Amino acid sequence: MIEYAIRDAADFERLIRIGETIESVTLDFKQAINGRSASEDAVQKNAQREVCRDIAQFANTYGGVLLVGVAERLDPRTGLKVADQVAPVADPDVMRAWIEQSVSNFLVPSTLSHEVIPIRTSSGVVVAVNVAASRRLVSIWDTASGTIECVRRTSHGKARMNPDEVERHMMNASRAAQLALREAMKGATGEDVELAGGVWGFTGVPGGPVPRLTLKAPIQLGAVDDTSFQLRVPLSSKIECVAVPFELMRAAWVTAENRVGIALSARLSCSSASGGLVLDPV
Repeated sequence: MIEYAIRDAADFERLIRIGETIESVTLDFKQAINGRSASEDAVQKNAQREVCRDIAQFANTYGGVLLVGVAERLDPRTGLKVADQVAPVADPDVMRAWIEQSVSNFLVPSTLSHEVIPIRTSSGVVVAVNVAASRRLVSIWDTASGTIECVRRTSHGKARMNPDEVERHMMNASRAAQLALREAMKGATGEDVELAGGVWGFTGVPGGPVPRLTLKAPIQLGAVDDTSFQLRVPLSSKIECVAVPFELMRAAWVTAENRVGIALSARLSCSSASGGLVLDPV
């Protein structure tokens, strides 16, 4: 599911302010795609590889939008790129087909979730390439030369990954868990959570039975950031909030009741000392 997207003129006018909006980890401006109309095959292929890098950078991070037809300038005070003006795309339908062909030619997997949308703004047509974050690593694979590139997005632009970074990216269970939770949140109808394994009481007796706590209402999701998510648990006298690192989440899904289902590699227990909730590894 594509979380960061610009799909129409209303989205563009709401999110992009010329002279103010800066590039970010989920937004990239591109005035034009250099070499797209060149007659030389090598120049065309270089242009296709470059736009595929622009797409893969978002897929390998947190998703985002490539806006073709928006010129940028460098803000000397911050060193960040700022939207400078709309540079209308003359042939948006041709460009859309060309971008899709580029994806087919160079990206693996080429079935990554994305959409290419021409948008008619008040200043002319721009082309938005909306890219979803991918749980799989997305690579630029050149069959002719036998080379593979992997890139990710930073707030300052693309960054190539070295082999060690690629391995860490593929083994990054925290990022995969975050993406799974955000997908489940999009599919659920509310904030209620069904916690696999339940919430448990604490007796303080090693090896003794661990009774299930009685809750006054369903558990609900609280704030979600890049490293953890919050659970709001209604205990007998108050709502207790606990932050759960993504490293402790094993799976997330949408339940039959359209709640967010979460399985943890820890259980929530009530501390006899503080009366609050703690995370016990299992």
